[in-house]
Amino acid sequence: MARTRNSEIAIENIRLDKLTGEYLTEIKKSDADVEVSRWQLLLYLKVLKDKGIIRK
Repeated sequence: MARTRNSEIAIENIRLDKLTGEYLTEIKKSDADVEVSRWQLLLYLKVLKDKGIIRK
């Protein structure tokens, strides 16, 4: 897991905006499709869970 200066976290082929002790937070900078954003977040949560990292 590599951290960059803007606190973005890279795991495998995904980049997480923010990971706290309890939550995974993704920030969209545009009018992104809400449904697509939801599925992206669910995928990220699954990747984390597969690695033993449980977040909401």
